[in-house]
Amino acid sequence: MNVAGPSTWVTKFPMAAGSRQSPVNIETKRVESDHEALSSKPLRWKYPATASRKLVNPGYCWRVDTDGEGTFLSGGPLMDDVYKLEQYHCHWGCSDSRGSEHTVDGQAFAGELHLVHWNTSKYKTFAEAAKASDGLAVLGVFLKVPARLAISHEEREGRDATLRYKNGRDNVGKTHEEMDKIARLLPYVSHKDEIVGITEPIDPGKLLPDDNGYWTYLGSLTTPPCNESVTWILFKKYIEVSHHQLNIFRNLRKFPRGEECPCHENHGVVMSLSVPLENELSLWKSSEALFRDTSVRKAARPATAVFIGGWNNSKSVVRKNRTKPEVAETETPGVLSADEYRGFWIRWDNGVLTVGKEGESDPFLSYADPEPFGIGYFGVCTGWGATGEWLIEAICCGGGYGRKPLNTPNKLQYKFHAVRSGSVLIDVKAMSNGHIALTDRKGESSPMYEIMLGGWENKASAIRYDRKQPDKVRVDTPSLLTDREHKRFSITWLEGLITVRSGGPSGPVLMEWRDPNPIGVSYVGVRTGWGATGNWKLRFEHYPAVPTAQKKYPSTTPSAPAEVRGLDAGSVCWCDASGGMVPPDAVEGGQDEEPLFVGRAHHEGALIPGKVKPGHSVCYVAWVLCGCKPTWVPVSGGNIPPNAIPGGETEDGEPLFVGRVHHEGTVTIGKVQPSHNVCYIPFAGSEIASSEYEVMVGQ
Repeated sequence: MNVAGPSTWVTKFPMAAGSRQSPVNIETKRVESDHEALSSKPLRWKYPATASRKLVNPGYCWRVDTDGEGTFLSGGPLMDDVYKLEQYHCHWGCSDSRGSEHTVDGQAFAGELHLVHWNTSKYKTFAEAAKASDGLAVLGVFLKVPARLAISHEEREGRDATLRYKNGRDNVGKTHEEMDKIARLLPYVSHKDEIVGITEPIDPGKLLPDDNGYWTYLGSLTTPPCNESVTWILFKKYIEVSHHQLNIFRNLRKFPRGEECPCHENHGVVMSLSVPLENELSLWKSSEALFRDTSVRKAARPATAVFIGGWNNSKSVVRKNRTKPEVAETETPGVLSADEYRGFWIRWDNGVLTVGKEGESDPFLSYADPEPFGIGYFGVCTGWGATGEWLIEAICCGGGYGRKPLNTPNKLQYKFHAVRSGSVLIDVKAMSNGHIALTDRKGESSPMYEIMLGGWENKASAIRYDRKQPDKVRVDTPSLLTDREHKRFSITWLEGLITVRSGGPSGPVLMEWRDPNPIGVSYVGVRTGWGATGNWKLRFEHYPAVPTAQKKYPSTTPSAPAEVRGLDAGSVCWCDASGGMVPPDAVEGGQDEEPLFVGRAHHEGALIPGKVKPGHSVCYVAWVLCGCKPTWVPVSGGNIPPNAIPGGETEDGEPLFVGRVHHEGTVTIGKVQPSHNVCYIPFAGSEIASSEYEVMVGQ
């Protein structure tokens, strides 16, 4: 769903300003009981487990679509009308303490499950019902990680202004068995628009609490178009889930493959039953850089402000509730500059707010709030005579991270940004001369690479080495750029191969050049000039997002034996890989916050198959399997199919095969040793054996 935050919804969806908007805070002291009316028509439901047909990642949650056959919901506030189950989905947050859409007496839960039904007694289709005031009914179930098992301050990963989140291994709380059926399928729909069929029956009724007490009110959809068509039925009793199950949800990606951005939170903004309120968290900065966070946009609500470089750029402070005295302050002379970007991080965790400089782990400013409150948004501003340009890391995840748009003037001066990997996705809007620099330090260096897009009055593009002519590559690209819309380009650098593609990672190659003596690229710079200004959006990928190609991976001459003694390995090819860089035709075999690739390595006299995780830059056991399209077959014990692909051998010469296991929300690659009747996978620092696994076979 490509919409802005709740504060902007009303401009496109006028219903968002209505009088029965959801979600709401349930004030139990104000709840009116009507036992007689509701007991005369008790709430009834039926959900055959076979009705759950497919699991979908729409980009902002997981959703199970049903065929509706044999399902019904009736009674209670719905009276005699019969409703059919259309789908069910879930909402969650960055932490186990806040992720529900609704709250109870101001208290949030870890998550909230919604079972969405439509009125078949009055309407012919779901779409028709969704527009009617009595068209939809939603059962809401709160999810909770038990407080007695809550994650400690030391264990919980803090949030910061870059929204960094670590997908932890701890499995705090009780695993919900029916919910776990969904969690085990999520690696197959890790990215937006991916769908997987449901073969193991999932019973929606087992996702409901065992206590049928509920609250009900007339409300709306919690996302655009915000139709006021929902009868909400919220169970008072929650269901228990584990911290790890929620982390699996948080690891879903918001975008299709190639753009890594996890859905850490997707819960809504609590509204008043009569007056819509906004859940806001602002970040402000300047030569007075001000950071502010609030739960509701109301002057009476708590707020925290961080001023960086205030008082003529001499000190920085934390201010509580917009009033003096400051709750924390420190001298920071010259901390900001009008000539260059200065990086800072701001973290908040359990009421402890810390502020530090980019590249430094220790904060220079901190404040422990004795009355912590929830945070949902952040914003920035400048003032007191200062103007500013901002680069805010909006998401940081197991894959890449994105940045807000930035502008470049008509000035041949690069603005540099650190890059941790081998590619960058660029959207640029300029009438001509969009230049990109790849350097080994923050600033122009010697040597360096330059990519010039739409140069020479938007007639040609080039790759230039060390600012010297003639250019290494120059091609005619008439009207490549425009100042009317953003044009997308993917730039990758891998072992000295500079590749520029138009349209994105899967687009056609615009230019390509190999440096025989490659430099290590640590920074990317962008600029415009020669009469042009530009607006840029940069996304840095965790590893080169280049598509599968027919040609072999450059410089990947196989150095591992192509076959295991006594077994034919077929047409597979094992190629060198290091530093997290994998060949474009590498075989993907698993998922753990990012794709895992099939690899192998020598270890203590054995050649052992394992997983290659680009983000960790190691093969866990490195050669990477390339040049084939295998399939995975379920296996039990030592029943190895005859067409299984060998991946190595023990020190005694016993063949080892490539297997994978679904474990704690991951699909992890490991080794199959037939004589042991198990597949061993590396996980959380240890080796885990599983007698039920999948083995890789040739087609």
